[in-house]
Amino acid sequence: MADNLNKSTPAQLDDYTTFLGANVTEDNVFQYRYQIINTFDPQSLMQAVEEQTRANIKEAFRINPDLKIFTTNNVEIDYIYTDSVGKLLRTIHITPKDYK
Repeated sequence: MADNLNKSTPAQLDDYTTFLGANVTEDNVFQYRYQIINTFDPQSLMQAVEEQTRANIKEAFRINPDLKIFTTNNVEIDYIYTDSVGKLLRTIHITPKDYK
């Protein structure tokens, strides 16, 4: 799945967010990597992103059959956000408890 996602990266998702790619760690954590751009206050933007991610996660897993591989294998997910120079802004860690 990560390899398929990486075929189309980087991808500009909106005015502030670029999807940089995905990978899977040795600990079976699926990581999505994003870069936040075009803002002087990325931390306030990150607060809204985290709230939206956590609010929508169960619905996304319920309606998207492609995500069944995560639920079947109890995969943890990290959404990793960096600023325009690569400095870590925030990691949103999602566990199976969050999406089941």
